[in-house]
Amino acid sequence: MKRSEILGQVYDSILHRPENTGARWYLCWFDGKIQCLPMSHQPRPEIIFEDFKTYELNSGFNDQRWTQLESKIYTFLKEKGLCQIQ
Repeated sequence: MKRSEILGQVYDSILHRPENTGARWYLCWFDGKIQCLPMSHQPRPEIIFEDFKTYELNSGFNDQRWTQLESKIYTFLKEKGLCQIQ
């Protein structure tokens, strides 16, 4: 994955998160991909980049939060050898 593709995948995982009435979510690495899962999900993901409340996901993030997320995920993917170094 290229670094420039990370935020697109994060956005897609948030947009296509499972139907759930839970108030809190994990943005995580699960089953080999970036996913947005409810905190009630079992088993609990080993790699959690961030957790959010539903209203935060619905209202969106500011630029600083997007940048922090991208940096965390890029570092993880680079360490796993899954991201192209740019």
